[in-house]
Amino acid sequence: MQIQLSEADVQRLALVRETIMKNLRYHYTIPTLAQTAGINEFKLKTGFKALYGQPVFDFLTEQRMRMAMELMESNNYSIGEIAHRCGYNHPTNFCAAFRRRYHIRPSDYRKNIPEQIKSAV
Repeated sequence: MQIQLSEADVQRLALVRETIMKNLRYHYTIPTLAQTAGINEFKLKTGFKALYGQPVFDFLTEQRMRMAMELMESNNYSIGEIAHRCGYNHPTNFCAAFRRRYHIRPSDYRKNIPEQIKSAV
């Protein structure tokens, strides 16, 4: 099914994306994001996927994981602190999400960061 997005829909969906990017810690819901952007929930879900190639919460998780990797590569925060900074209330939930995404535990990822990245810190 091909979804038709008006220019206004594209702008509203871009607002949703910006909202997510500005605060990755926040626990968003589809109704809240839809209300923020002034778009209905169906159009939000289908339009976001059509425009950005992935569902809203997959996008959010991807951005959180990228942030976590950057934090692990650029400083010495604990895994718990990184989890909190990336919007996870419990480090175990963060570790499970990281492992699902990258097939490696965050602590093992940190141990295996290339030396050129570590020396740049």
